[in-house]
Amino acid sequence: MSEQLPNNEEVDLGQLFKLIGQGISNFIKGIKSFFIGILNLFIQIALFLKKNFIKIAAITFLGVVFGFYKDYTNPIVYEATMQVEPNSGSTQQLYNEVEAINNAIKQENSIVLKQLGLNAGDYAFAEITPIISNRIQLKIFNDFIETLDTTTIKDVEYNRFIQELANTDYPKHNITLNINNQLVFNKYQKVLFDNVAKNNLLQERQKVNLDNLNYKEEKLKKSLRDIDSLRVIYNKVLLAEANKLNTGTKIITAKQGNKSNIELELYIKKSEIIDSLSSITKQITNNKKLIQINADFSSVGKSKKELLDRVFIKFGLIAFLFSIVLILLFNFNNYLNKL
Repeated sequence: MSEQLPNNEEVDLGQLFKLIGQGISNFIKGIKSFFIGILNLFIQIALFLKKNFIKIAAITFLGVVFGFYKDYTNPIVYEATMQVEPNSGSTQQLYNEVEAINNAIKQENSIVLKQLGLNAGDYAFAEITPIISNRIQLKIFNDFIETLDTTTIKDVEYNRFIQELANTDYPKHNITLNINNQLVFNKYQKVLFDNVAKNNLLQERQKVNLDNLNYKEEKLKKSLRDIDSLRVIYNKVLLAEANKLNTGTKIITAKQGNKSNIELELYIKKSEIIDSLSSITKQITNNKKLIQINADFSSVGKSKKELLDRVFIKFGLIAFLFSIVLILLFNFNNYLNKL
């Protein structure tokens, strides 16, 4: 026996479709009103610009002319970038010296200006930034993890560790120099590096590092000589054993099957020491300089006066916006006076 719905629960499908149709219609009207509003806005802006064209054009023209004057009187700024790799913990000192030279130039310090070959009023500014990549961050993290014990490692999170890295924690850095004299690039590099090298603490740290590296190098070289001696002795023993076997006498010098293993182990150990020795030699070469240069400044730099960097474009845009704001304020003032 089928049950019938009460009258108050019956669904009027006609009324439902009517409501849906009204909703769609209102939605379409809303979109239409939106686009009409946008169109009216563009029309109002066009009418405003047409009505005040002469005023806006005159003020903008004055801004462009002033910008041309500034472009003509301002010297061309050249830019060049150098990539460096500080050693012996000299990264923070390098950052400090870049900032110190910037301040000295800004304050027109006569000693620094003379060292760089600049005159009072010349423009020079350097910026140092770390070279950051996922690969570099992962290597820094792995190197840090290797210094920890197994208990502490569990408390170190990669993402948090990366977020807490400072600029000076990265191994390589770019130094970008903006200057109005192309002949200053090489002089700037010399002044900067000489200032870093004058730090007594860094000099002592560099000496200690080099002494340690030289000691490790000697130990590795001695290990190589010892392995070569062992291989010579081992080969003599094998040769003597072979001669005994040929005469009918058997002498057991090692367990069965271990002869080739010993020679292989000596070969592998020698390869590992050679790799370590190569790495140590490279470190010694790098640490002989507090700042290792990976890519030097270009000799002439790159002119920064591209079209979009021209002052007349900036002043023209500023004058254009200023004229619109000025006219709007003037019209608003007239409207208030009529009230």
